[in-house]
Amino acid sequence: MCSVYDNFRPASNKRLNPIDNFVNSFFSYLLNYLKIQYKIKTMMDEKKIFLKLKKLSKKSYSKYSKFSVSSILISEKGKEYYGVNVENGSYSLTICAERSAFFNAITDGQKKFKKIYVYADSNILPIPCGACLQVMSEFVDDDFEIVLFSNVERKKFKFCELFPKRFKL
Repeated sequence: MCSVYDNFRPASNKRLNPIDNFVNSFFSYLLNYLKIQYKIKTMMDEKKIFLKLKKLSKKSYSKYSKFSVSSILISEKGKEYYGVNVENGSYSLTICAERSAFFNAITDGQKKFKKIYVYADSNILPIPCGACLQVMSEFVDDDFEIVLFSNVERKKFKFCELFPKRFKL
């Protein structure tokens, strides 16, 4: 893939004069610095989200499975929508945290989203079920990010990795 920064890399058969060498080193340093700053900010943001998810999972009603799940859906405008799983003795009437967050957002008039975070108070990653993925497919594109947390693991997926074949009317 072509990068804007390719211009700062010398051709392998060229010798650089000291000024070009300095400029090349400076932009290389600057690019690395910006990448590190972005990673630090992302890690700090995700830590805040993780702590919110952990607290939110206490509101889950999961008396049958004991598998409490919480989610935070981020709209295109950056607004957060929360969801938890709510179980029922008739399992088919249960709602997952992901759909709960989507329905919360849709009730608020939102229809465009960029990311969802999902947490399970467990050592098992909360991979979204087929019903949740189908609901998501109505509102997200293939690059929509799904970030999953358990007590021991974190994984990030693009929507198309978890649901490669959408059902659309």
